[in-house]
Amino acid sequence: MPGGDPPAEPWYRTYFGPSFWALVEQEYTAERTAVEVRYLQKVLEEYAPGRRVLDLGCGTGRHSSGLASHGFQVTGLDVSPSALERAQAQHGGEHGLSFLQHDVMTAQPWPVGEVDAVIFVQGLGWGADADQRRLLRRIHRCLAPGGVLVLDLSNLASILRNFLATGHFPSDRHGSFAIRRDYLPATGRIEGWFEHLPAEGSATSLWQSVRVYLVEQVISLVKQCGFAVEATHAEFDRNQQVTMDSRYVQLVCRAVAVPPDSLALVRSTRAPGPELDLHWTPDEAEFLCPTTQELWRQWWPASVTEQLELVGDYGLHDPYGGHRGAGVLSAAHGVSLDADCITFGAGATQLLAVLSTLADGGRVATAPFGHPDLAEWARASGSDVLVADSWADLDALRACSLIVLDRPGSAGEVLDTDELARLCARLAGTAVVVVDESYANYLGPNASAAPVTAEVDNLVVVRGFSKGYCLGGLRAGYAVCSPALAQEVRARAVPMAVATASLEFALRLIGAGDIFGPLRDRIAEVGPVVRTALQRLGVATSSGHPALPWLVAQDAAVASRVLGRAGISHKSFRPAGGGRADLVRLALPLSEARLQRFLQAVQA
Repeated sequence: MPGGDPPAEPWYRTYFGPSFWALVEQEYTAERTAVEVRYLQKVLEEYAPGRRVLDLGCGTGRHSSGLASHGFQVTGLDVSPSALERAQAQHGGEHGLSFLQHDVMTAQPWPVGEVDAVIFVQGLGWGADADQRRLLRRIHRCLAPGGVLVLDLSNLASILRNFLATGHFPSDRHGSFAIRRDYLPATGRIEGWFEHLPAEGSATSLWQSVRVYLVEQVISLVKQCGFAVEATHAEFDRNQQVTMDSRYVQLVCRAVAVPPDSLALVRSTRAPGPELDLHWTPDEAEFLCPTTQELWRQWWPASVTEQLELVGDYGLHDPYGGHRGAGVLSAAHGVSLDADCITFGAGATQLLAVLSTLADGGRVATAPFGHPDLAEWARASGSDVLVADSWADLDALRACSLIVLDRPGSAGEVLDTDELARLCARLAGTAVVVVDESYANYLGPNASAAPVTAEVDNLVVVRGFSKGYCLGGLRAGYAVCSPALAQEVRARAVPMAVATASLEFALRLIGAGDIFGPLRDRIAEVGPVVRTALQRLGVATSSGHPALPWLVAQDAAVASRVLGRAGISHKSFRPAGGGRADLVRLALPLSEARLQRFLQAVQA
C-alpha cells in the first residue's frame, strides 16, 4: 500500500477518476439506481414546489437521468471531468437534462439559476465543518422559496459498527482494489489511501479525507444553515426508520427564510401612495416635555472643538457603556444596577441579534405576535422555535433555552412585573428570559421590568429610543441583565457598538425623566375619537394598555378591507407559526393635522 504525504490540492479533484468508477461499478447497480431514483422521484413530487432540480455531485448522472425521464428539468453539477465524460456519453442526448463541471467547494459562482430542489447524494464531508456550512448556505440561496434539499449521507454509527481499516477486493473486469484507512475521532474524519491494481498497466493510488457525521450532527448542521428537516428516511425507503445500523440516511430539508429576508424590519411593507400612513406615529415627539430638540440644544456643545472631541471619542475606557450609564439608569429604574450588568449597543435590534445567541442552538419560545426577529436570528443558528400561546405552560417552556417576550406586546398587553418574576423563578436553571421593552417608553415611570433583574438570575431587559422618542437613527439601546448573566452577555456583545455621542445623548434623554406625560394625555384624548370613527365604519378595536399610541382591530380582514378603501396604510402582523389570523394595528394620528386627515379619509 502507498504511504507518504497527502496531495497538496483538494483530494476530491482527482479521486473520482476512472479507478474510482471501476471500483463502484459493482456497487452502483441498475437495480440499486432504480430504487434510489424511485425514492427521489416520490420525495420531490411530494415536497418540492416545482420540477427544476439540481443534482449536486451528479457523478455519471445515474440519478439525473432517472429523474429527467420522469419529467424533471435536471442540471447535473460535478467537479470530475472523468465522471462528466461518462455522463455525457451515456445520457447527453436525453430530454430535460444537462451537465456542467464546477467545483462547488470554491467561492466561484455556481453556473445555475434558481431551482426548486437540490439532491445531494454522498457528497457531504469534502472539507471542514465550515466548508459544509458554506456549501449548505449556498444551496439555500439557489433554492426557490419553499424549495427542498434531499440530502443523502453515510451514517457514522453504522460505519463504526462495521469499520474496515484495510481490505482487498478482487474484480472480474478491473484487476483488484486495496484500501488502508483510519477513523480519526479528534476530527471526525476517515482518511487513507485507495489503490487500484489493474490486470494490466500501472497501479493508481488515491488519497481520501472525508468528514463523517452522526445523523443528529447533520440535522443540527442543516438547521444552522436555514433548513427545517421535514422527514428522515433510511436506505432510500420512505417507510424505513433510521437506526444505528442504517448505512445510508436521507434528510428531506425545507429551505426557510433566514435573516435578512426573514426579519420584520425587512418584510414590513406599506401600501403605495396612501392618503395617510398609520404604520407608526411620527408626530408623537411633538408632545414630549421637554422635547428632544430642546434636550439636544441644551446638551450639544457650542464649540466645534468640543463637538469633534465628543464625536471622535472612541470609548475604549468603557467599551460597553456600563460605567457611564450605571448612575443614570439606576436613578431612572429605581434600583442599584452594577455597571457590568449594563450593555449599550447600536439600538434594540442589534442587541436582540446578539442576545439570540444565548439560545446556543436550543429551543426558543416566542409569542404568536411577538417581535419575531430574535427568534429568527436564533433559528438561523440552528434553534427550533416554539410559539407559546401562554406563558403558563411551564412544561413546554422548560424545554426551551431562551424565552423572548415583548412588554408591552403587539396587541397592547403588559405582563405584570410580579408575574414576570415568578416566570423567571420557575424557569431558573433551564431558560434565559429576554424582555423587549422597546414600547415600554410610553408606559410612564416605574413601568420597566429592569428592577426584576436584581431579583432573579435569568433575565435580560432591552430598551431603545425609537418608540416615543422618535430617535431610531440615534442607533442606541441598552440591555440590563441579572448579575448571574453578566459574563454571558458581555462575552457575546459587540464592544464599542454605540458611538460616544449617541450614548451621551441617550443618557441625557433618560436623565430627563418621564417626558412622556403630555404624550399620554394626547393619546387619551385622540384614542376615543379614532375608535368611534372606526366603529361607524364597522371596525371594532381594542387598545390594550391605555398609554399606547395604537388600536388593534378585532377583525383583521374587515379592518384591512375598510382601511384599504379609505386609503389608510396600517401595520399587519403575521402570526409566528401560522394557524391564526393576522393582527392589524393602527397607529393613532396624534397631531391635529394628521387627525383631521384621518377623519376626512374615513368620512369620504
